[in-house]
Amino acid sequence: MCTVRRWGSWRRSGAVLLASAGLACGPGDVWDDQVLLRPNGDVLIAAEEVSIAERVPGDVMAAGRSITFDGVVGGSYLGAGADQEITGRIDGSVRAAGASVRLEATVARNVTAVGGVVQVGRDAVIGGNAYVAGGEVRVMGSVDGDVYVGGETVELGGHVAGDVRAEAGSLTIGPEARIDGELRYRLAETGVATISPQATVAEGVLVLEPREEGRSGIGLTAVRLVAFLLAGVVLVALFPVTLTTITHDVADHTAAGLGLGLVAVILTPVAVLVLAVTIVGIPLALTLAAAYAAALYLAPVVAGLWLGGEILRGRDPADRRGTVALFLAGGVIVAVAMLLPWIGWLARLVAVCFGLGAVVVTIRDRRVA
Repeated sequence: MCTVRRWGSWRRSGAVLLASAGLACGPGDVWDDQVLLRPNGDVLIAAEEVSIAERVPGDVMAAGRSITFDGVVGGSYLGAGADQEITGRIDGSVRAAGASVRLEATVARNVTAVGGVVQVGRDAVIGGNAYVAGGEVRVMGSVDGDVYVGGETVELGGHVAGDVRAEAGSLTIGPEARIDGELRYRLAETGVATISPQATVAEGVLVLEPREEGRSGIGLTAVRLVAFLLAGVVLVALFPVTLTTITHDVADHTAAGLGLGLVAVILTPVAVLVLAVTIVGIPLALTLAAAYAAALYLAPVVAGLWLGGEILRGRDPADRRGTVALFLAGGVIVAVAMLLPWIGWLARLVAVCFGLGAVVVTIRDRRVA
């Protein structure tokens, strides 16, 4: 059973969008406030609240503010949302990101989870490796492979058949922890590690020196931040009316925009590959690939402009100065989010899907009109 609720006005939600490895989308339904596709045995769904408790022969790809999964998946689970709860059984891998992610499922292969709070519960059984990162991370289940974990606070209390590699502000190895391999960890300079005497680490513990932040890395980050903001200022200054119209069109259709943006992200490379296999289509493939690369870089500008409009409500964006001011107000937040460790890739994905989806929504609405 798969249920959804409409997004309504989703402007301040912290929900994020997922990436998936789907190849093509078959018949599906796209509404103003939700997206549901069922291509070739897969389920792709975007809505405010998503609840899936069915048997899916392929992959599950879900996005929403709240996601609850308690079904059986023959392929992999890919999800992103403010809150996720994953139980049931996944015969492939799990890739999940959100403000809060809790995993209690049986997973045949690997688990990759990123979030503000990530919990791998005691009932979780992972057949492969676990890659977990977040602000607060707890790994209490069973992992047949290795565990790679990073976070501000990290706690391990389950059985790991392989090695554990950890980077944390503080690390706790609980009394029920059993690590059949080696524990290797690195803490922040002021970090503290607590290893219970009852914990078992078969191949010993290795403590690594704190990582030094080089000036070159900070300088490169600053350059990337400024470059994005300059590109955004130029774009909104050149096309203030067009970009303002796009952000207005997508404001009340956020779920549809995100879903359509996801489809664009997935299908455009496929179209490039299809065109590239024919001699006649090679020039068009190269052109489309260049446009796609530019769109991936510039699409977050739309997200920044939309966010700035939410922050500075009531400000007139009719002229160039007003539009630039709105972009800078939101663009700085979007740019910083994209540069954050652990979750920056996810923030960029959200911004790209939002921007591309906004363009698709505008084109769709104009054609309907």
